[in-house]
Amino acid sequence: MCPIAGIYSKNNSDVSNSINLMLNTMCHKKPGEGWLIANGDMEKWQGDINSRAEIVYRKGALGQISFATGAKQLERPYLDYRGRLALLYEGKLYNYKKLRSKLSENHQLVTGTAAEIIVHLLLENRYQGDLEEALREVLADIDGSYTMAVSDGVKTILVRDPVGKRPAYIAENSKYTAFAS
Repeated sequence: MCPIAGIYSKNNSDVSNSINLMLNTMCHKKPGEGWLIANGDMEKWQGDINSRAEIVYRKGALGQISFATGAKQLERPYLDYRGRLALLYEGKLYNYKKLRSKLSENHQLVTGTAAEIIVHLLLENRYQGDLEEALREVLADIDGSYTMAVSDGVKTILVRDPVGKRPAYIAENSKYTAFAS
């Protein structure tokens, strides 16, 4: 389990404290490592999230926690090398090998995670500025139980597997929209 969270301000206020609180709530039992994505950058931290340097996140931030489980490769967010697409993925991808084989040979995979595979599929001839349409095409090929958040810096889309096996929680008020899984 590698929980994900995100928060967006409707009035461009700082969301740093909110995302920190959300991630701390999810990792209070077993600190591992985590990632924050904001302003087109990804920051990694280990242990207590409060020990990292304070950074102001205007407008929005996405975060994910990976709990330490030995040598097993855990999910982590993926930000494409151009900083255009960010994806957080929590769940299982049953047809990973099939999806990996669909990628052309010019795709260099670094992490081998489901998030990385999905971002590369989005970028390969599908994402031309319309995130929703590109994601719809990729989701038609995915078999798994998951919750994922995909962002292109303009729009963030939260998706859950068709059966609804993985939870997705959304909260909204006059200042913020937040989600977690």
